[in-house]
Amino acid sequence: MKLLHIAASPKSEEQSSGKRVANAFVDAYLKKHEQVQFRYLDLHTLEIPAMTKELLEAFENGKAQCEREQQALQIYDSLCNEFIAADRYVISFPNWNLTAPPVLVSYILAVIRAGKAFRYTEQGSEGLLHNKKVTLVVSSGGVTSGTHPKETCTAIAWLKNLFLVCGICDVQVLYCEGIEQMPNQAENIITTAIQHAKHHGAVWDTQAGE
Repeated sequence: MKLLHIAASPKSEEQSSGKRVANAFVDAYLKKHEQVQFRYLDLHTLEIPAMTKELLEAFENGKAQCEREQQALQIYDSLCNEFIAADRYVISFPNWNLTAPPVLVSYILAVIRAGKAFRYTEQGSEGLLHNKKVTLVVSSGGVTSGTHPKETCTAIAWLKNLFLVCGICDVQVLYCEGIEQMPNQAENIITTAIQHAKHHGAVWDTQAGE
């Protein structure tokens, strides 16, 4: 069993409430499942090539025209293979203007690929990633969850729909929100979110370590 933690905040753990919450979730999970192979991937340490016209053609043809394109294809393949090989995913990111940071979007576009994560059939798309689970940890200055939020993070619905296409139906969301909206309650909000994350991490996928 392999757990891949994908972090999309440029801030350090001390500065990022979302990273603190996500790390609390992961720590609680790993304490229950010591045999799980764990990999932490900070997206801001990567250089994911932009999908230019030339690179797209090389991508579709499977043949690079120069060394730069070949290196870019190798990066895409490496990220995709690592993602597909994992069984459990924790994806932590801040809500920026109601969506995810560009680096997470670029990463997802690199790893969710036709023929690997899903395939096209006469009946439509068919997911190829089975028996996998995802936990999204979303931090936000405002309140974006609840029954009637004034604003919502569109990246959550996008990721859920995309994972569903890939065959991943088990996606849960943990929030750390309202820190800027209610600054006087910021520490209490973070503490509560961390405790919530610890609980969910301890009970998430109870069969993984067996």
